[in-house]
Amino acid sequence: IVEACIWGSFVEIFNVRTGPLSLEHVDSMRPTGSMNGIINDVVEGPSASEFFVSTWLWYSKPLGGDHGARTVEEKLNEVKESIGKLVIPADILVRCNRGGNSTANTGNWECAEATEMKGQAYNGLATSTDRTRLFAVDTMGKLVRVFDIDPKESGSLLSWHGDIRVPHSLDNIDFEEASGDLVAGSIPVGWKAFLKMKVFPNTITPGGLLRLSKKPQSEGGKLGGGGGG
Repeated sequence: IVEACIWGSFVEIFNVRTGPLSLEHVDSMRPTGSMNGIINDVVEGPSASEFFVSTWLWYSKPLGGDHGARTVEEKLNEVKESIGKLVIPADILVRCNRGGNSTANTGNWECAEATEMKGQAYNGLATSTDRTRLFAVDTMGKLVRVFDIDPKESGSLLSWHGDIRVPHSLDNIDFEEASGDLVAGSIPVGWKAFLKMKVFPNTITPGGLLRLSKKPQSEGGKLGGGGGG
């Protein structure tokens, strides 16, 4: 679970217990260096001691909250971040594992960039059922970036496989095991979402679901989508 606050971001790690369903907190991971800002999503890697995270902001949350009063520095950070996301892709995908070894069960968490391919706004993450492929939403790029996961003893690296272009900006994403489809939350009217986040929190923002399915070669051999609005 990702926790974002004024001190940066944390990944809180839990064991899921059944009968009755409950969560047991086992560890916390505090990002450092290039991750010492706001991270967005987290997904498990090929091993139990490894996960990937997406970054969203390079600075911490404002002290007064998303819609509270801001200092001059906080306002400048927001302006630079908004302009930067339009001009220079700078968001990174990060791999974290224990002690630099994806098979270790103890030791400190170590994190490093998993790929040199940066995004405008990396957001939701998902992996295929066999954990050999990672799907990363780039919200402002209106695409899902697909990576092959290359397992190594020192941690899994990502190799770019291709991009899936979509008509709307996306948020969270999930890999549907039964069908092999991707299901994602969509943001059809991006400027309204921007107003809601940055200016007017009461702005009504339409949303929907987009299903991305592999089509047979006779139908074009590409991923198509459909969803509500």
